[in-house]
Amino acid sequence: MKRMTYIMLALILLLCSCGQPSATGDDENTIPTWQEQYDLGVRYLSEGNYEEAIIAFTAAIEIDPKQAAAYVGRGDVYVALAGQETDRSAALDLREKAIADYERALELGGTQAERKLEESRKLIQQLRAEADAQPLLETLYVRFAEDDIEGAKALMRQADYRELSTLISEDSYHYDHGDGSGIAVYPNNFYYFGQWENGVRSGQGLWICAAFEDDSDVESYTYEGAWADDRPNGEGHIVWNRYPEKIQVEPNHTTSVKTEVTGAFTNGLYHGTIYETWNMNDGSILVWSPIIAVNGVYQPMQNVPDEVKNRQYYQDSVSSGMYIVALDQDNQRTDLWNSGEVNAVQGFDEGT
Repeated sequence: MKRMTYIMLALILLLCSCGQPSATGDDENTIPTWQEQYDLGVRYLSEGNYEEAIIAFTAAIEIDPKQAAAYVGRGDVYVALAGQETDRSAALDLREKAIADYERALELGGTQAERKLEESRKLIQQLRAEADAQPLLETLYVRFAEDDIEGAKALMRQADYRELSTLISEDSYHYDHGDGSGIAVYPNNFYYFGQWENGVRSGQGLWICAAFEDDSDVESYTYEGAWADDRPNGEGHIVWNRYPEKIQVEPNHTTSVKTEVTGAFTNGLYHGTIYETWNMNDGSILVWSPIIAVNGVYQPMQNVPDEVKNRQYYQDSVSSGMYIVALDQDNQRTDLWNSGEVNAVQGFDEGT
């Protein structure tokens, strides 16, 4: 009887052991632990297998929904996917999922989620602002495409366009027309209209600002010409217009109401032979002799005529550290001086 009892007990123990996970985790019936699923998610994330990473982190959450790390991991996957997404709506959805996971992780005490949550909220705010910018940029694109520059200027001076520029902390908001051309808005009310290649300004394009402070006498500033590597590179033409009625000038003095600069540019800096023309407020026009610029700096003019050197104004300017860079070709005026300042397309003052 005792023998039978021992046999039955052995069978019961054997049957019970068949349903237990193996100590090594090699049994096909092994139930994965939270840590195993989390580690799997981390591995997939590091390898760029984002879909698999989401499955693994989600499984970890289902096993133990109170582990903050799994929410952080899945949030990181959503952020990575959003960075690859070209569709703005889909990118917004992924960012919102990441925010939800980071918020849950923070609730569970996962302090590592705090910085990521703040960054994600900032990014989603930018994405929403860029989405709101699209109809404004599309309308402005049409004005430029129709060569209605004055109409484009009027739009850029409206409150909604000015506000659009202030929302940009860096980079730009871009509208892609789909044919290699597009338009973008930048800080300080600058816009680019023209050709793009691989997401950067490349080819022919117009760089323009037509909205300045109320007390400014500047009406508009434009650079139109060649672009490469997202900067003015090659031949280009600058026009700087001012409001004559806003200009304050001393009696018996004149000043330019329209300055035109034509020449070569490198990374936004004047570099090569430069030609300047000034349209003065008294109706006269000053056409300056060719200027040589090196990395934005106008070089001293060679072979200055003796009659110019003998002028007291010339001697006083030289003694103060200035040097003449060009003469007005009609009457030998010497108003174009420099002391080493860098000349650049506005917005590219440091060649960046």
